[in-house]
Amino acid sequence: MREKQIHFDYRSENSDESSYVTQNHPNPFKDETIIKVSQKLSAPITISIYDSKGVSVSNNTISLPAGHHNININASQLNNSFGIFFVKIKSKELNEVIKILRIE
Repeated sequence: MREKQIHFDYRSENSDESSYVTQNHPNPFKDETIIKVSQKLSAPITISIYDSKGVSVSNNTISLPAGHHNININASQLNNSFGIFFVKIKSKELNEVIKILRIE
C-alpha cells in the first residue's frame, strides 16, 4: 500500500507574500457582508456577482492600491434577492470565485 502525502497551504491575512481573497463574513448574511482582499500591486479589480442560475446581477470595476481592503456587498447589489450567489474577483494578480448565501 502506497501512502499519499497531503499538503495544506495556509495564507495568513497578514502575509505580504501573495495576493488573496477571503471567504465573506458573515456567511450566511441578511443585509451586508464583507470580503477581504489583499493585493501586492495597485491594480483595478473587477467584482462580478452572479445568481445561482449564472445570471449577472452586479458588475463593478474599482481601482485599489496595494494592500489589504474590505469589499462590502449589500442587499441592493443583489437586487434585494435571497439565495446563493457567486462573487468573482478578478485583477492582474487575482482570479477567485467565492460562494455567498443571503438569507431572509
